[in-house]
Amino acid sequence: MKKSDFSLHPKAGFCRESGFTLIELLIILTILVAVAFTVTSVFTGVDQDARAQVTRAEMDEVAQAIRQFRQDTGYYPKDGPFDHEDQGGQVDLAVADPDPAALLDRFNSPANLSQLYVQPTNNAAPPDAACTNCVLPWNIDTGRGWRGPYLKRENRVDVGDDLEVNGDDDPAIVETAPILNLLGVADPQEFSPLNAAGAFCDGDEAPVETPANTNCILDWRPITDDGDADDNDGDRAFLTHGRPYLYFINPAAVGNVTGCLSVPCLLAFGSNGSYNQGGVDDIVVSVN
Repeated sequence: MKKSDFSLHPKAGFCRESGFTLIELLIILTILVAVAFTVTSVFTGVDQDARAQVTRAEMDEVAQAIRQFRQDTGYYPKDGPFDHEDQGGQVDLAVADPDPAALLDRFNSPANLSQLYVQPTNNAAPPDAACTNCVLPWNIDTGRGWRGPYLKRENRVDVGDDLEVNGDDDPAIVETAPILNLLGVADPQEFSPLNAAGAFCDGDEAPVETPANTNCILDWRPITDDGDADDNDGDRAFLTHGRPYLYFINPAAVGNVTGCLSVPCLLAFGSNGSYNQGGVDDIVVSVN
């Protein structure tokens, strides 16, 4: 037989059509899905860690403002003469008030950081020109007194009245009436506000919030607008914004808020956007 004839023999070749069998394709697909899931999980974890680091950095900034408040005045916000029980802070609990209990809830809300922004007064009125109604006004001779604002960024947030000063219950729940327009700081996480049922407001439910609109809780509005009275942008809510940092000064919070080893302490809701009393993914930072 000639050498050239050997290659023409039907049993001599080892050729076969290229491609993958169905089983091979399924194996490859499974591997790709597993790799994609792993990569997604890794990057999700990295993103959450990055946000947590930013949150902690901002909480340290707020904690520093609180420490400066104490260095200047000798007291923490809502403590000593800045507590409503002594000189009223910014809450006037006189008998003539139409609803002093609601004002007290507003003052005590852990989301209320107003004393870091606005000079507290002892009669619920804005500071007068000479600050004669102020609580511990700045005294240049002694170098003591309130000399804020201690924070430069402020917005107005609506919270539920269910959250207690000791850390119990939930700021996303309204028991009697929502607490509107608290001066506070939003964390860097972005979530929609919640409706009365505890579900996310989708933006279509209340795309424009007014101070009297109670459809959504944990919604924010800018403290100032651009001066145009026609656009009402000062009443327009941020449809995605962070959760408010919570400030606990009541000693009972040490036992009720996980991670709050001493008061004052600050709490951020964490990446799930829910208040978990210091557990789950909440972030707690001690001021001291």
